[in-house]
Amino acid sequence: MLKGSNFFKRFTKKAENDKNVRVALFGKHPVFDDHMEIIGERSELVTRFRDLVYSEGIGKVIDKGLWSEIDNASLIPFSHYYVWKLGRDVLFGKLWASSDGKGRRDYPMLICVQSSYELFSEESEFNMDLFDEVQDEIQAAGAFAELEDIVKATEEKFCSIFNDIEKSPKNKDVKFEGLKDVLFDEGVVSEKLKRVCYQLLKDHVHLSNFQNEKISDKDVWEVRVPDNLMFEAFEGFENYSVKRGLVIWLSFIEKFFSSALDKFIFMPSEKNYFDLIVGKPEARNLYCLKAGLAQMPLTTEIPYKTEEFENNFKVRFV
Repeated sequence: MLKGSNFFKRFTKKAENDKNVRVALFGKHPVFDDHMEIIGERSELVTRFRDLVYSEGIGKVIDKGLWSEIDNASLIPFSHYYVWKLGRDVLFGKLWASSDGKGRRDYPMLICVQSSYELFSEESEFNMDLFDEVQDEIQAAGAFAELEDIVKATEEKFCSIFNDIEKSPKNKDVKFEGLKDVLFDEGVVSEKLKRVCYQLLKDHVHLSNFQNEKISDKDVWEVRVPDNLMFEAFEGFENYSVKRGLVIWLSFIEKFFSSALDKFIFMPSEKNYFDLIVGKPEARNLYCLKAGLAQMPLTTEIPYKTEEFENNFKVRFV
């Protein structure tokens, strides 16, 4: 059971003494003839993320040939913003298509920033497109030392951003005012949000509170949602940005799932949807990275029969 895992206890204890930002880089780069070792932070969280998403996730999708079954015109290229939340801590950044020194392009490159969720969720001028500039610098680098310098400079940049946030925090708790009214209204937006809740909670709607239930680390939930759905559904959410959307969806998921469960969100930088994964992902869950809407439609567009679920949901969760 993940909730009691030694990893979670070790990491959260360690994180209390860490500085507020760490940066890591790994994946494929022309400077290296094969997979690049981690440059920068080698914390347990970074290593776990690399193993779950890169080695065991993307690696197994490639080994199984799942993406090779999609025609090239429908494939989504590696170019994703992402965030991973575990407990009070987050890892966020960008992954993009790259190659090693031998020209092999199956695996991406990833830049990761490790910090606290409190800092990540604060309102600030920082948005995820800051990583586009970092990507350009990494792609232009021609030596290991240059990559090291980029990692250090990125860490300094985020240290400065988050230090300013700590001096003058502005964030307010994300609240879903009128959630019950929104969910059980007859409008189109309400129907979309209802379908998302159904897909996430249909198998466990009988539980009174996920926060107090022991859930196996083999349980995984996955939905694909329009990035602006929450901004359409709730009047209190304004000034859309990718980072703000990530924070709102993480907050929504944690209304129902324990903070000790892994929570991933990936967003293709050229698309307008998020892929949400709750739990320890397997290869089939990371298939979403390159699968377009023809292979994986938006959860909001699937006409589920939700009547029984709605009745239970009203009593148990709202």
